[in-house]
Amino acid sequence: MRTALVLLVVTVLAHGGTWTRPTWAGSEAMRVLIAHEMVESGDLVVPRLGGETIFTKPPAHYWLLAASERLFGLSPVAARVPSVLSIWWCACVAFGVLARRTDRRAAWLGACGVVAAPSMLWHGAFAEIDPVFAATSAIAVVTLLDGAASRSVRRLVVAGLAGSIALLTKGPPLLMFLAVPFAVAMRMAPRQVLVAFIPAAILPVAAWLTALLAVLHDGASSTHAAAVAATETVGRIALFDRDSLLDLPVHALRSLAATLPFTPWLIAVLRDRDPSPWSRFERACAWGFLGAVIVLAFVPLRPARYLLPGVPLVVVATARRAAAWTHDAMLPRWSESMLRGFAVVAALGAAALPFLPIGDPSPALCGVVACGALAVVVRTRAMVLVFAFAAPAILLLTVVRDRETARSDGLRDEYRIAELMRDELRARGVERFEIWGHPGEKFALALDPGAVWRDRLERDVAADWVIARWRDGQPQDLDPATWIERVRIRGHERSFILAERRR
Repeated sequence: MRTALVLLVVTVLAHGGTWTRPTWAGSEAMRVLIAHEMVESGDLVVPRLGGETIFTKPPAHYWLLAASERLFGLSPVAARVPSVLSIWWCACVAFGVLARRTDRRAAWLGACGVVAAPSMLWHGAFAEIDPVFAATSAIAVVTLLDGAASRSVRRLVVAGLAGSIALLTKGPPLLMFLAVPFAVAMRMAPRQVLVAFIPAAILPVAAWLTALLAVLHDGASSTHAAAVAATETVGRIALFDRDSLLDLPVHALRSLAATLPFTPWLIAVLRDRDPSPWSRFERACAWGFLGAVIVLAFVPLRPARYLLPGVPLVVVATARRAAAWTHDAMLPRWSESMLRGFAVVAALGAAALPFLPIGDPSPALCGVVACGALAVVVRTRAMVLVFAFAAPAILLLTVVRDRETARSDGLRDEYRIAELMRDELRARGVERFEIWGHPGEKFALALDPGAVWRDRLERDVAADWVIARWRDGQPQDLDPATWIERVRIRGHERSFILAERRR
């Protein structure tokens, strides 16, 4: 229990900068709106956005967001709670497995690596699907191998349940990371895997699919859902083209960067031929990551977050070797050279920052100076690993967050437009209105998450007030003979109007 609490504190501190961002990022707003519609409608089977069914992803992540909204309210910080807790759960599992199989130094290094690896810091604390999917996928793989090695039915059931959550979060992409570890587990304990892991992984998914088919009623809807799901997964391979082939070197570098700072020990694990059970465990975890890298080479549009489930696998696979490396206090020459080079680059960056057109350079300057100073004081191998975790966290809290804040202030003005529109609605005494067209999820969420949102105009709508996008010099989908424009608010990227029905 004490270890879990310490890891919770470490997780909150490491991801606090991203977690507490006051604005939505990426597709967070869309995920939260879908979850909010689940809360409002009470339908937990079929995800919907603006009343339209969404079959692109299974519903487990929306369930977690809906539960978070019920418990903590609707806000960016509350919506990111499931992602932060899933990372913490993954760190606890990594600590437990490594403590049983190796020693506490490796266990602490592995748990902290899961929390603070640069890739996890960059993508972890967002209300997106990927952090939850990454954590549950890694838990499923690590616990599967641990349960098979010990022939523990209880651990295999836990692995299966984690796998079912991953499947219900993102679907078949779990198989990229699970294929090689599953084959290894079947060789170690085939009967236990078949009896415990597979039913625990499949039954929850089968239950949701049964409920989904019961809700869809007709075959056309079911066929459409299956077609969308196929397009979102294996169907993407059909989009592979010449540009995807030319992007392979970038994919290789991106995959290598995802393993930092454990890359040297990952190579050692892959080259190892030791037949001992734990060495086989480490190789299976490493090949779980490498197998996904190979599969993604044939898929276009492979952002770095697709590799996120492999980061905890790499950490667990290399923690024992990395911990053993820290026993020798003397720094290798290559480490000293890299640290000195980093300090020089940081000094040059600090000198150049005041002259760059970036507004207030103070946060970025503080971050760069802190990282450079930290590189100078490193004297031992253990401090090298501390630096490898601390420097990305510092840069994320200062440089990256400062740039994101500036971008939000400059271009992402949906929040200010929504605030102005709310003032107009309040001043006119409007209580019932609808949003038409595609206003953007951030705007809709900032304006009123409970508002009716329609893709196109319907004549039988009872609302007398509508909000619509202004496109190409005219309001989207609004007939001037029926609607009178009352307010138009122009933004940097988008403009919106408030219109009243003619009486």
